[in-house]
Amino acid sequence: MAHDLAAGPPEARVQQGQGKFETVISPVLLAHKCRVPYGVEVESRYTPRPSFAGGSDPRKHLHVALELPAELASHLAAFDVQVRELSQAPGEWAPLVTERDGRYFVKARLAVEGRPGSMRIDGGELQPTSWQNISLVLDCHNNLRGAEMDAALRPAYIWSVHGRRGLSVYLEMFAARPAAAAPRQLTDYFQ
Repeated sequence: MAHDLAAGPPEARVQQGQGKFETVISPVLLAHKCRVPYGVEVESRYTPRPSFAGGSDPRKHLHVALELPAELASHLAAFDVQVRELSQAPGEWAPLVTERDGRYFVKARLAVEGRPGSMRIDGGELQPTSWQNISLVLDCHNNLRGAEMDAALRPAYIWSVHGRRGLSVYLEMFAARPAAAAPRQLTDYFQ
């Protein structure tokens, strides 16, 4: 079951869980014409490389910041407010959609191990986002930096940590159109 965000925010339910998480029950949210300006984050200054990629971090996902068109961002923000009002977890709410310089972003998790999502690159075959597949795509297309993307976002749960809480979403499926690579200038050092 999927819901196109262009039609507005869908209805959500929140199921109270044990411990610090609450489950969000909602259709998968379809977001068209997104961009991935920073690419898929495998590691950064604050996030070590995951173990499936040869690092030490036990997480089973990668992070990706999606830039959304303004209309989709407003619908996703309305959905986020709806989920916040249904949540009973304590803490200050961290909005799902952030705005920087008139641009709207949502940070999503791209599952690689456990329950991986699926991807399609340049209209090719649908394939799982296992590390074997995604690492080749990231290597060939500069971590998808600058790619255009249609995204299927799955609202997963509400996290509550250190007096803050918020909605966590997974990139269930994506169809990416990588940015054209700049021609690489080869240098012959022995000429």
